Amino acid sequence: MLIRKFEDTEEQNADTLLGSLNLGIKNKWLIDKEPADAQGKLSFALKYIAIEPGKLYPVRRCEHAEATIVLEGQGTIRNGKGEFEIKPGDVAIVRQGEMYSLINSGKTDLKIMCCIDLRS
Repeated sequence: MLIRKFEDTEEQNADTLLGSLNLGIKNKWLIDKEPADAQGKLSFALKYIAIEPGKLYPVRRCEHAEATIVLEGQGTIRNGKGEFEIKPGDVAIVRQGEMYSLINSGKTDLKIMCCIDLRS
């Protein structure tokens, strides 16, 4: 069994990772792609993301399939098929290789949890 406490997980500022782009994005890897303290390799990773109001999670190609669950806030997810409004409780499935971006269109942080399928 592996237990990770949210408050004990290191927060990463996307600006620090990607340079001073003023992205307004913070990440927490609750379960990393290769957790050092797990017994054997897991088939998924779990990442928490908070996006400030008016900010954009840049367009990217998914390395692995992922399910994105909206916890708080509202926003828009874009892919090659259009734009889709998202709110708490919504789940977006992004397939491996698919391009997408997220925009926080609300007045509070858009908080999401991504479950990433490492087998895809």
